[in-house]
Amino acid sequence: PVNKEAQAVDWDVFMRQILNDREYDVIISLYKDGMTQAETAERMGVDRSRISRITNRALDKLRLYIEKT
Repeated sequence: PVNKEAQAVDWDVFMRQILNDREYDVIISLYKDGMTQAETAERMGVDRSRISRITNRALDKLRLYIEKT
């Protein structure tokens, strides 16, 4: 049997180690808070396309880190 507690990951800590503050805020807004890109953009005072680029960069960083480990 697999010990699920031993495999538990503190995703907040994990993401904060890899992402910069803006990337972290965007990912949390989209995936934890359930906001749309447009809502996130308005809250952060940037264009929706900027949120899309930040999201893609953040997800790429997380993906690369996971693939390395």
